[in-house]
Amino acid sequence: MRFRVVAAVLVLTTFFQAFSHTDVRTDISPCVGECHDTIRQLTFFQLNIWEGLVNIDDGQDVLNDQLLSLMPDVASFCEFPSKGDDTVKEASAEYILKQAIDYIFEKTGVRYYKTSMTGSGTRGVLSRHRIVEDASPVASTGSSGVQPWFYRTVVDFYGREVAVYSSHSVHYYYACYLPRGYGDGAEPYGWRKLKDGPITDSEMIVERDVRGNRIQMAIDLDNDVREQSAKGRLCIYAGDINQPSHLDWTEETMNLWGHNGAVVPWSVSSFLLANGFCDAYREIYPDPLKNPGFTWPVYNKDSKKDTFWAPEADERDRIDFVYFRKDERLRVLNAQLVGPELTVECGNPSKDMISEGELITPESGVWCSDHRGLLVTFGIATAGR
Repeated sequence: MRFRVVAAVLVLTTFFQAFSHTDVRTDISPCVGECHDTIRQLTFFQLNIWEGLVNIDDGQDVLNDQLLSLMPDVASFCEFPSKGDDTVKEASAEYILKQAIDYIFEKTGVRYYKTSMTGSGTRGVLSRHRIVEDASPVASTGSSGVQPWFYRTVVDFYGREVAVYSSHSVHYYYACYLPRGYGDGAEPYGWRKLKDGPITDSEMIVERDVRGNRIQMAIDLDNDVREQSAKGRLCIYAGDINQPSHLDWTEETMNLWGHNGAVVPWSVSSFLLANGFCDAYREIYPDPLKNPGFTWPVYNKDSKKDTFWAPEADERDRIDFVYFRKDERLRVLNAQLVGPELTVECGNPSKDMISEGELITPESGVWCSDHRGLLVTFGIATAGR
């Protein structure tokens, strides 16, 4: 795969300094006459809602309370059942998002907007800000012609248009299980424990991973983001990708967390970072040894079924992401995990390394997912008003 090289963006020092404050006015670009932009904070929440909240009693109430506590500017969700299936109506994106909107409006008077789109799984978006472009499919250079794993919504954030991509990804060819001694979900392995032990050859791991065609997802994202950027829009992509990051599978971590010596150039993160994207969490926490940032599997004391799939392995990984296209008008100010304090290691509850202030625990003491969520605070230069 030949990656296009994107020139690094040069950012003025005064602009970076301005991001340490909310609504700080600063000149950041040449113009005729007086020209001021305002730096505003946009909070972005990403969460896999685990089969439409059905694995937790009162899952809708749990999600509502968490959203009420966070009040994000934008939220992206994945793993709703497909639209139009009457048997799962209360787990559908339309139902869940509307219930959340009505609850928050009743409590606060703040009205959220929503979009959703089906495909290979259904994703949804909530926004406190006006939606200027509804749920839009994204073209694919693959055989389908349309990208099935994410869609685009455009919101108006104080006069700055932001393209939001809500995503999920195929869960089989989950090749990070191979070095952990389990199958990747596809033939000939299935999800069974490997009879010949872990597969640690990175070329073989990558060969299995690319069969999941996640790289097509990254290519289509890059193509669409280039078009949106040309329109002056900022671009944020979020979802459960069902694949780790190459930033986390390094020589420094090769003997930790079930990697068993494997150093893997995972396809999506490698492609996106080579093409002008940034991993929001790693912008704040660059060292995976100090901050592994595990998002799955969490230990959920209230779930109706196990959250883990490989009971004899340390399968903890960071597979939920918020990426953004580099732009001098956009910077990450903070990133936090949202969810339980404990994850699962070899089938048992385990406490992983978390820095002070890195984790927001469930508002009600109950959690609605097998994943942790991710809350990212961006600083965005908007038109001064």
